[in-house]
Amino acid sequence: MTPDEMADRLEAAADNLGDAIARRVVHTAELGRGMIRANATGRPGPNVITGKYRSSWEVVGRAIPHGAQCTIGTNEPQGRRLEYGFYGTDSIGRHYCVDMETEALSRDGWVTHDQLKIGDEVLTLNTETWKSEWQAVTGIYRSSGIHNLIRMESSTFSSLTTADHRWPVQRYYGRKKVWILDTRTTETLSNNHRIQRAVPCANLPAQSSHSDALVELAAWFWTEGSYDWGRKDGKRLTGGRAIGIRISQSPVVNPENVESIRKCLYALFGESGPFSEGAHWKEHQNSWTKVITFRMDRVGAWLLERIVDRPDKVVSPTFLTSLTERQLRIFLDISMKADGYLSQTNVPVMGQNSLDRLRSFEIACALLGQPTTTRVASRKTGMWATSLIGKATCNPKANATRTDGKAFRSVYEPVQVDTTIWCPTTPNGTWLARRRGTVYYTGNSQPPYPHVGPAVPRMEAVLREQMLGAVEEVLG
Repeated sequence: MTPDEMADRLEAAADNLGDAIARRVVHTAELGRGMIRANATGRPGPNVITGKYRSSWEVVGRAIPHGAQCTIGTNEPQGRRLEYGFYGTDSIGRHYCVDMETEALSRDGWVTHDQLKIGDEVLTLNTETWKSEWQAVTGIYRSSGIHNLIRMESSTFSSLTTADHRWPVQRYYGRKKVWILDTRTTETLSNNHRIQRAVPCANLPAQSSHSDALVELAAWFWTEGSYDWGRKDGKRLTGGRAIGIRISQSPVVNPENVESIRKCLYALFGESGPFSEGAHWKEHQNSWTKVITFRMDRVGAWLLERIVDRPDKVVSPTFLTSLTERQLRIFLDISMKADGYLSQTNVPVMGQNSLDRLRSFEIACALLGQPTTTRVASRKTGMWATSLIGKATCNPKANATRTDGKAFRSVYEPVQVDTTIWCPTTPNGTWLARRRGTVYYTGNSQPPYPHVGPAVPRMEAVLREQMLGAVEEVLG
């Protein structure tokens, strides 16, 4: 082919290229509309009854120089809601909310509705992997006034929500004899639905940012330790910097605990000895009680002050969320070894005289997938107890409607309350909630049913193929 013949062929191809591209763009748009309609059929999309919504999707074309432009869309009002979801009150007045007593677990710890902000990360349940993961809050709805709510209450569960509040649940499928994932509202919960209390976290740190010895020492300190304070005019100065810390254990009752603390201190600070000679820790045994007290100087106090708040010894949530799974288990095991005990029904229990300390302990349990419930152990002494429950799911409605006489203190009832209701929105459509010492996963406002989004990458791939086909067509 001569250069002149090549030039003529390219000129003819250029004249026909616009029409070829226009035909193929329209063809791609028609394929895209078919994909969107297919995605908007049945689960996980909206329940299709009349087909009116699917048929409302149209292709509108417009000629442009050397090609065409097509828009795929619908004028039906539910299109945006189905694709992106929504939160708040819908067009018929439904709320998807919890009461103001309900807290969410953020990276800063348990927070109430007025402490949570858009962009904060909260722990959510991924209903595909059935693992928990941290996700940013994309919206928060609040409404104050008199609301009709449903209260579900038992010794291990407490919720106060709107009737339309959503729950990710497991439902028993009798035909195949398996439990399957489902979503129900508070009003439509049945005896066949299980609510998840806890699941392991999938995106815990893979690399350690703290030594195992420090994690173990922090667990011993918040349970068995205390700060040493300076004195002025004979009075203890608890508001300033601590001058040291101490941890006590009995070698007679718990010899393995004594050795464990000793190994931690040696790994962190080296040999023991007098502070005046440069040592950072030492131990002293009471000649009468035989109890050994391990004392650390200002270096030890400075190290633990960043992890365990003074003077109340509340473990920092930031520290807990920075631990690997193995280190969280170390923290949990040592804490239970120090202050844990078995109840009369053989349930492991952590006892403390400070509720704030136990709230941090609950965070460690939640990240490991260990369900808990916290209650007052003794009103007289002010002791609190966190029980490590063996069952990861619960069915509060089934418990409240039992007819065998075992529904003691279980309630499922409608109430009218003057309160602030609220609900965060997350990409997973779920979040970890805490109310009156009980912890569980719940849902947020109406989740999206994406039918446009999944079709876009496929449409882009088809369009690329069509454009190559247009070039081949005009070149012959």
